[in-house]
Amino acid sequence: MAAVAADKARDAAELAKVNVAIAGEQREMDKNYRTIGEWFVSEYSGEIPDAVRDLVEAVNASKAKIAELEA
Repeated sequence: MAAVAADKARDAAELAKVNVAIAGEQREMDKNYRTIGEWFVSEYSGEIPDAVRDLVEAVNASKAKIAELEA
């Protein structure tokens, strides 16, 4: 009985480690996507494709709101 409990505890600990590693990789991926997006918007500021225009406008509106709140 104790061996089964120990195995389950070990499995749970391993699963937790894997989940933490996955979450870390997802945060890194999100950071990289954000960097790509920031670069894209700054590089193509006057030529934003229609497919992302609404998103860029939403980001710009948020930036303006933040500036307003900080003032």
